[in-house]
Amino acid sequence: MASTTSIISGLSHHYVRKSNSSLHDISSQDSQKSPRTSTRLECKPRMVINKMILNNFKSYFGEQEIGPFHKSFSAIVGPNGSGKSNVIDALLFVFGYRANKMRQARLSELIHSSQGCENLDSCTVEIHFEEIIDLYGSDDFEVVPHSQLVISRQAYRNNTNKYFINGQQSNYTEVTNLLKGRGVDLDHKRFLILQGEVESISLMKPKAPNEHEDGLLEYLEDIIGTSKYKVPIEEASEKLENLNEERSEKLNRTKIVEKEKQSLEAKKKEAEDYMRDENSLALKKSIICQKHLLKCKNSIDISTREVVSYEIN
Repeated sequence: MASTTSIISGLSHHYVRKSNSSLHDISSQDSQKSPRTSTRLECKPRMVINKMILNNFKSYFGEQEIGPFHKSFSAIVGPNGSGKSNVIDALLFVFGYRANKMRQARLSELIHSSQGCENLDSCTVEIHFEEIIDLYGSDDFEVVPHSQLVISRQAYRNNTNKYFINGQQSNYTEVTNLLKGRGVDLDHKRFLILQGEVESISLMKPKAPNEHEDGLLEYLEDIIGTSKYKVPIEEASEKLENLNEERSEKLNRTKIVEKEKQSLEAKKKEAEDYMRDENSLALKKSIICQKHLLKCKNSIDISTREVVSYEIN
């Protein structure tokens, strides 16, 4: 009975090249047409896997090339035991998974060991990436010049391993940072859905009951990349809460002052009325005094004229 292993995610062009394995070519002839005649879409380049080269890895003896993959979807079909799952294991190997994730106890057990090949020293997997720009049409694209990238990992009999970037020895941290910069997040590895994970995802709770567990919400946040905003959002929420508390405190103080102001309104009006009456009284007294002074002045003037007239006579 045949089964299928799917590689989805923009893992590039379409067929599996047969060698000593029994994997079958499943590419469509239409997908081999040249994409260069199509109209270019207004979209950003994206990185895809063009092909994989396996050398003495698990069931693959010698150098075996798998690819080129389709830019969006490829399926590997074959009978049970033909090595379909080992293609996914090869991806896991290069992306830094431990041997137990590839159904082996030690890295050395990933080295091919069929009859007559028991003493091979190492195994290697290369993943060839490239950046493409999608064009109109389901299978059309353009390869971005000089965007090719080769990430490889090699395991040895003594259970040690090495990473390489474009043939130059590197390490897991450098590989992780490089791929993360190209949009492949090796920290969460949500771009790979392994056997059995679909069921576990379907059984997830809608939201994690505590911070030490994952729910469907947290899983989706990791996939779409919004989990990195969780801490800034929490910090902003805390700041907002503090500002709301400060605002409430000042608003309460304002209300208290407003009540005090309203309670003093009557006394204020009484004081204003008193000051107004006092001003009015002072004005009237001033008028009376001015009239009295004027009258006295006139009397003095009359008396002065009479005295002068009397002295003359």
